[in-house]
Amino acid sequence: GKPTCTAASQILERDQGFHEIFAIEGVLGFRQRLNLFLACPTYHDHVRWLWAKLKHELALRPALEIRIAARAKERQMEARAMEAACDRWARMKTYAIFYNWVGETEMDKKRHLLGKFMFYMTEVKPKDLFLAWKNWYREEKRTRERLKYKNAKEEAERLKAELERVRKHNSDMQKKIAILRKEIAILEKKLGEALDILLQPARQPPALEKVIKGLKKPLDILQKLLQSQLEEQVNETHRVGPDTLRLAPLYTWRGVKKGNYALDQLRTAENELDDESDYEDDVETQIREWLPGKLPSKEFTPAFYPFNTRPGNRLRRWGNILLRRDWIDGCPEEERGKIWKCHEDMADVKGWKSITRTIGRIAGPQPEMPPFAMPERTCDDYFVQHPNVPEAMHFCEYVPTMNPVCGRYFHQGCITSEEPPKTPEEIAAAEERQRRLNAREKETGIVVHIMSKYMGMRVHVMDTGEQKSAALMSEFFSHHFKSQELWEGFKAKQLLNFDQKFLKGWEQILAKLADVLSNADGSSTMKIGDRLTVPMWIKEYVEHGTLKQYAKEIKYLHNDAKKVSNTIIGDYLECLDDRQRFREHIHDNLGYTWQSLCTTILSRRLRTEEDIDDGTFTTVDKVQFANEFKRLGILSEEMRDEQCAEMKKVLKSRIRDLKRIFQYYAAAGDGGPATSMDHGEFWKFVKDAKLQKDRKAMPSVRVDLIFQCCNIDYALEGKDRLASDDGELEPFEFVEGLARLCVYRYNKGTPAQRLLKMLEEDVLPNACSVDTDVFRERIAGDRVKDVFAKHKHNMKIIYKVFAADDQEGDAALAGDTMNSTELVSFCREFEMVGPLLSERAVKVLFAYVQQEEEMLDEDEGNDDVGDSEMVFSEFVESQAAIGCQMRPDPYNVVEIRIDHFISQEIIPRALDGSNTCNVNLRFRGKGLKKLPKPEGSTGE
Repeated sequence: GKPTCTAASQILERDQGFHEIFAIEGVLGFRQRLNLFLACPTYHDHVRWLWAKLKHELALRPALEIRIAARAKERQMEARAMEAACDRWARMKTYAIFYNWVGETEMDKKRHLLGKFMFYMTEVKPKDLFLAWKNWYREEKRTRERLKYKNAKEEAERLKAELERVRKHNSDMQKKIAILRKEIAILEKKLGEALDILLQPARQPPALEKVIKGLKKPLDILQKLLQSQLEEQVNETHRVGPDTLRLAPLYTWRGVKKGNYALDQLRTAENELDDESDYEDDVETQIREWLPGKLPSKEFTPAFYPFNTRPGNRLRRWGNILLRRDWIDGCPEEERGKIWKCHEDMADVKGWKSITRTIGRIAGPQPEMPPFAMPERTCDDYFVQHPNVPEAMHFCEYVPTMNPVCGRYFHQGCITSEEPPKTPEEIAAAEERQRRLNAREKETGIVVHIMSKYMGMRVHVMDTGEQKSAALMSEFFSHHFKSQELWEGFKAKQLLNFDQKFLKGWEQILAKLADVLSNADGSSTMKIGDRLTVPMWIKEYVEHGTLKQYAKEIKYLHNDAKKVSNTIIGDYLECLDDRQRFREHIHDNLGYTWQSLCTTILSRRLRTEEDIDDGTFTTVDKVQFANEFKRLGILSEEMRDEQCAEMKKVLKSRIRDLKRIFQYYAAAGDGGPATSMDHGEFWKFVKDAKLQKDRKAMPSVRVDLIFQCCNIDYALEGKDRLASDDGELEPFEFVEGLARLCVYRYNKGTPAQRLLKMLEEDVLPNACSVDTDVFRERIAGDRVKDVFAKHKHNMKIIYKVFAADDQEGDAALAGDTMNSTELVSFCREFEMVGPLLSERAVKVLFAYVQQEEEMLDEDEGNDDVGDSEMVFSEFVESQAAIGCQMRPDPYNVVEIRIDHFISQEIIPRALDGSNTCNVNLRFRGKGLKKLPKPEGSTGE
């Protein structure tokens, strides 16, 4: 048999760890690997197999040749049999036709004999025939006599009708003759007037000669001026330069919507441009009137969809022209992209490569794109699942090398809309992060938003792949759009028409006038009627037909010259307008591109936010909201579930804003916990959000009732329901309050629509929230991080000691995290509580420093940590905030204020205590380190 390479395959795959034989150590493993090596086929084995195969084929060859010869003879016999069968069938058909013809002939004879037989059998005689004919003739004669008189009467009536018609015709003709006589009189009158005009002295040949001579000179001057002007306009229309670019060449190709074939190579006919109908005037007006930050809590402009605007459609049309040109220039079928109708058509990268290839051919040489090679990726099969990603990465690496440089902001996600491939380290970190979040993600998962700090608002940022694709095409267009002619040969055809129809036409007109004037002579005369004898041209020009022919030819030449001149002037004016439109298009390209990316360009910060959604801030309980559903007429359970799901979707979109608003107002009161909202704090929120603009829809008593309803648990009955009112709003009760407020604040739309409207127009623009981002940006610098790193050892020990301070209730189970009581105890024992920092402020600070999940350090992965506990990174942030509050020196930078606070107040007291503080006793034997003395210190 054929030698197999199983053993060789196992040897080659040893690095991938597929076979355990390579993991066995010792003599046994060596023997197995030696046997595996000996099992590999050698060159001698392969040659021996090929020799056996050749001998087998040579042994089979004689029998196969005999079989082929026998098969050829069988085919000859089959052909002869088929020919004989066809001949036999043809003879049978001929015999059948002949026999049928003979039968028809015999039937005719039999019918003739049968007639004779019937004649003799009935004994019919000649006199009987004559008598029958005589009777028929007599009857026929009587019939003709009757019809004769009848026809005479009809003829008389016809003649009367004809006579009446003739009389009527004569009457009509008399009327027409009278009308013609009137017209003749009018024509004679007009003829007399025309003769009077003709006999005027100015119209006689001597005067007419002077008139023609007088007209010829200004016509000659006009022809020269017009010729000079038209030549200048033709040259200007076809002048090539950076200031002569125009948009018309984009519309000499049929639009994408009109193309019926994948390869649409045909342009429109000459003098016919495709209509620019792929934009809407109201959209363009809306874009031009747009101002940033006009909408509350969100941003929208039609420029977010750039290829639905007029400049974007022009860019896409130009891209399709470049694609077609690449096809026409011989692009292989497998490298052709799709016609660009939507952003997804360019996801396979082929279209972008075709565009850059065509740019290199029409706009100047470009660096050659290096051949694509699939990059190695052993950590996962991401490139196998998304084959377009590595090709897009290869294209994005090539774009910045083009001349001039462009597209440095362009990345593969703009083409494929896929996430960038992660490194092995990022994959490992993501898996570790997912492991830490599993416990908190069980209910609803993680809510991910890309948010922009934009014009003083937090707005959602949509995917910018389409906008950046438009920006790249805008750069390509600005640098590489070089086309001048509408179509090939346009200038040559226009110059040919100008030369043949305008220049030569005017030459012929002036030549005919000169010819007439050169032969003018007023010595001859001509008698006009009986009235007057007038001077006339010499004999050969006397005939009026010759002059009429000249006039007709001059009129025809003038019309042709006029048509050409009007075309040239029209093209020149259209060229000037089109150049202006091109400049406006370049300006619009910049403006629309900037506007489409406004939420990132005008953003103070752009970040991806991840929030753990456990349902606290995103769920409206159907049972709690039952009375509002009933009031709105939503009675079926399916509709209630659907409305709750829609409200959940709205709340998810603003989950972090809701958390920060609740944190602010929960800590806004003078008393009570900082993790819940009492009646006064709820009223402060309602007033700040301006929810009582319409007092009839939202009276004060309604606000109080809503607060009371949110505090009652409607799942309970009787006294238990009344006892559930604790006078404090938890986060899920606050969300229920928002849902109840919106159905009274607005009276149109579903509850979800009303909730979205209230959040966008009332709550987010007006309500206060905890803006921790500003302070966290200040302490996120490298110098502040260096301060934290310098004191991390001592601060970690202090944190662990006080994290285990509270041993009551659930706090005893969280010995490695710090709650608000433990933070207050820490501040009290370190003597921080005083005029500058109250215990209430410490509790508020505890609520403020609760970090979102993506900001926690990787070693702080406790699954049970919630907003009621503080991890070490949050503790460090709280100390930075306390340090800035305890040392309010506006002329000192943040890192120095924090360093001085920790090194001069916290660490010394933890090491040595003070006159009134014995907190150092807690840290004996805990491993605190003394801080080194600063350089230049005297030791005092």
